[in-house]
Amino acid sequence: MKRDIISMRDREIFRLYKKTLEEGRCRDNRDAAMRIISSPSPCFWIQPRTAEAFISRMLKGLSPKNAGSNRTRMHMELYSRYIASKGKYRNLTEACEQLVQTPAPEFYIGVDTAIKIIKKQRDRTSCGKH
Repeated sequence: MKRDIISMRDREIFRLYKKTLEEGRCRDNRDAAMRIISSPSPCFWIQPRTAEAFISRMLKGLSPKNAGSNRTRMHMELYSRYIASKGKYRNLTEACEQLVQTPAPEFYIGVDTAIKIIKKQRDRTSCGKH
């Protein structure tokens, strides 16, 4: 399942990359990657059980590790959405299954990671391996 999520995310990033190039809105790959990762994402690219483990940890009063990381910021966004929607779901598992499918404000990955994804997808499609 994690592999499926990553491959769907990578395809979405590459789709946005091609769209960005077509629109002529970027100077280079780095600029394109920065625009893409800071744009809204159709969902949170994370498994529900991973989100559940983080939110459960926060509910116990444990602080997040590496608070400035993209991953932690994503988890904190999901946590705040969970708190805001408390009572809407039967339990934390159901909440996480639904919350990870909602649109996210960004992709929560670094620019270098996005560039690697773009290059990998470009190489993959240029070789005819769809």
